[in-house]
Amino acid sequence: MGQDSKIREFPDISSKLTAPTKKSVFERQKAEAEAKRQREQEETAAVYEDFVKSFDNEEEKQPSATA
Repeated sequence: MGQDSKIREFPDISSKLTAPTKKSVFERQKAEAEAKRQREQEETAAVYEDFVKSFDNEEEKQPSATA
């Protein structure tokens, strides 16, 4: 019976089992590279969108300047 009370007092390890595992150097570098690639892709898309909009604005301004 003494062993049963020790088992009941054993701490709950479920939080340790669900804790995130430590990433290796390779995994961290891969995640950083992927994040950088994603960030650059989003920035490129934003710049391209501004570039396209600049042409739309020029087309709207040209007819009014010549009329």
